[in-house]
Amino acid sequence: MKAHLVQSAEPLKEGEDRQVLCGRTVIKSQSPFIWDEMSMGQLNLSSDLLERVDSGIKNAVLVLRSNGVETFESCEGGPGHAYPEPTVRFHGSRAEGMRALAAAMQAGLKVAELRRVWPVLDDEPTGPWWELTFIPTPE
Repeated sequence: MKAHLVQSAEPLKEGEDRQVLCGRTVIKSQSPFIWDEMSMGQLNLSSDLLERVDSGIKNAVLVLRSNGVETFESCEGGPGHAYPEPTVRFHGSRAEGMRALAAAMQAGLKVAELRRVWPVLDDEPTGPWWELTFIPTPE
């Protein structure tokens, strides 16, 4: 299976997972060409998917994924982007936010906020999921 972009919340097929990159949803299969499992503590993102991560947030995504955080959306933020500030969204229980925060701070990332969010879509609350936002760094 190949990764493809979708504009709507189409149902997932068995063996697929959704990754949102700066407002674009990418469906990824279990194929190692699209997405590799983590092994020996190292992150093995395929180059195809990693190329789609904004350069200004890529390091944060790599740090979080290498620490076992299940990220599903990221954006470097700013004009023309989905978020006003660098943001990574991730799944997890109540404790996962603190674990992700610790991993980010230990790696020297400049965290601005940790949020637990329940977006309202079609008049219904969804989630919850976590968001880490970061202090933008000058390029």
